[in-house]
Amino acid sequence: MSTPQLAMPAPRRLAWAYWRPFWAAVAILGMWIAVLIDAVWGADIVATSAGGDTTSFPAAIPIALFASVATVFVARYGFRADGDKAE
Repeated sequence: MSTPQLAMPAPRRLAWAYWRPFWAAVAILGMWIAVLIDAVWGADIVATSAGGDTTSFPAAIPIALFASVATVFVARYGFRADGDKAE
């Protein structure tokens, strides 16, 4: 004869810490805040030709390009339904 096991209460854990869309949104927000900070306080990219001509543009332009590409990938992964497979 065996004794019945007593049900143990499940350990309490933070539900939001395991919620993928929350962390995807935080990651996307962080990327664009970094672009904003660089646009306001960042340096310029300066290119000098052999003839001495110079051109400059804000470093936020290429950073925004990479952030937009990263936003697409993070959003695809973070906001897809749990049953979907990665493409």
